[in-house]
Amino acid sequence: MPKDAVIKQMKNSRVTAISMINLRALAGLQNINEMLKQNAQTPWGNRFGFLLVPIPIMGTLKNPLEFMRRIKGNMDKHKISLGMFITARLLRYLASLKVPRAVSRPSYNVITNTTMMISNMIGPVEKIVMGGNTVKSFSFFVSGVPQALQVCIVSYMDVVVLQVYAHKAYVDANIMSDCFMEGFEEMKKMAL
Repeated sequence: MPKDAVIKQMKNSRVTAISMINLRALAGLQNINEMLKQNAQTPWGNRFGFLLVPIPIMGTLKNPLEFMRRIKGNMDKHKISLGMFITARLLRYLASLKVPRAVSRPSYNVITNTTMMISNMIGPVEKIVMGGNTVKSFSFFVSGVPQALQVCIVSYMDVVVLQVYAHKAYVDANIMSDCFMEGFEEMKKMAL
């Protein structure tokens, strides 16, 4: 399907992304022995939350750089909000009851009512070696999610890689990637 046809088809669509947010109090690498202690400042295990992000359809966005600034500010506010803290505590409490359905059902309901998932991982700035072999690059994606579209962003050695995973019946991944690249180029021009 040509790009113009895709944009025309999506003009009246409403796209909402779910973004995974790291809720750890401390950034960076932590000593694993410290994390395993009883009352550790940053305990072992995942600490994450979800944030719903409305995504504008290409052609409806006047200033992509301003949109990114607004979304970044919004995400930063939500990360430290009382709502995010209460939700994380509630999910942790439900998980402690050892009733998987108590945690999985509300999480699944939120996830299934979104169009796409966005996830990112900040990788190391230095070269890493595994088993005597230098790691040239790596990627990841979240499997088993109901969204037909995923955007995963990973950085490693100051190089950022954007990956688009799309179900063929939903959207053409190549067109979607082109749209992202156009948006990035526009933002780059505006920023310079």
